[in-house]
Parts: sequence; C-alpha cells; structure tokens
Amino acid sequence: LRDEHALTRKDSTVLIAHLVCQEGKDLEHGTTFKRAGNSEPSHPPFACAIEELDVQVGVHDVDRLVCLGLSHRTAPVELRERLGSLAPGAAGCPAVEEHAALSTCYRVELYAYLADGVDDARGELIRVLADTHGVDRDLLVDHLYVHGGEDVARHLSRVAAGLDSLVLGEAEILGQVGSAYERARQDGTVGPVLELLFRAAITAGRRARSETAL
Repeated sequence: LRDEHALTRKDSTVLIAHLVCQEGKDLEHGTTFKRAGNSEPSHPPFACAIEELDVQVGVHDVDRLVCLGLSHRTAPVELRERLGSLAPGAAGCPAVEEHAALSTCYRVELYAYLADGVDDARGELIRVLADTHGVDRDLLVDHLYVHGGEDVARHLSRVAAGLDSLVLGEAEILGQVGSAYERARQDGTVGPVLELLFRAAITAGRRARSETAL
C-alpha cells in the first residue's frame, strides 16, 4: 500500500515550477501569487479547495474523505484495465456514504466519503473492491495508493490541473474530472461532501490554467 504523501513531497518541484507566482512563492504552502502577466496577487487555487472543505464540511469530517487509486505510476495497464472502474465495488460497500469514480487511460480512482471509524471503513472498502473485481487483495494493495483527509482535495486539484498526468498540464483531464462528477450526480452516489470536493477541485484546475504559465 503506497502512501502518497511521499509522492507529494517528491513532486513538490513540479508544483514550484508550474504553479507559482512570478515572485516564486509555492502553492503548497498557501502563499499568494500573481496571475501570469498580472500584478495583482490572488489566492492559490489548491489552498482555496482545501480551505473551502475545512470550513463547510469541518476539519474532523474531512478526515473521512479517502481516495484510492491506481495510475500509470503504480500499476501495469493490464491491472488497470481489469479493474475498469471502482464504482461497482463502492456501491456495495456499507462503509461508504458517498462515492465517485474517475477512470481514464492512465488512472483508476475512487473518491469516497466514509462512515465513522475511518481506518476500519477504509480496510473494508479495499476488501470489497478486491472481491468485486476478483482481484487478490494483496495484489491490489501492492499497487494501490491512498490519500486521506485534506490530501484528497490537494490530489484531486492536482489531477484536475494536469499535474499528475503522463503529459504534464494536459487539458483533457479537467473535462474527465467534470464528467466523473456529473456521472456520480446522475447516479445519485454523491452528496454534499463530494459535490463540494469536486466543485472546488474543478475550480482549482481552471484557475491553475488561467492564472499560471502551466
């Protein structure tokens, strides 16, 4: 099981290079930055996504957010294609209150808002996903990365901005994130928490493209 905190630290240079103000301030640390070609400072988009979740959902409840995923960095294409989408497993898991699945050529991710008892709920979700897709649990865990709490908002914002793509800054992923959100809304699997998460991340992705040199 991979802890994506390490990936975030490793990729901090990417954030600094592509999501910074002209004065060189880093978005990871919530500093202000200037729009490209504009002298007026703005508030960093990723920080906005996290702050909005903390204020409207509550810091304690934000800890119940989780993202489970496999990407081109962590899993072979054969395993990603075998899973296809993680939505069916989440739909049958009693530990999940809300969920939305994002599936592209390079990633298979599940965003979920869990019931109380996050650690137990997370383990139950992983077990259900493995059983639903007929994948050995240990094999799934070996290739799975996990984000929790505020890091879910940070990760989805980076995904929407194209920072986690095979081609850095590619634009198609923002539309794919939006489509995943709309599908989940139509299926009735998202509630107020994931609606807020996806809206904030989509806004952050748009701002990253319009307010930086990305």
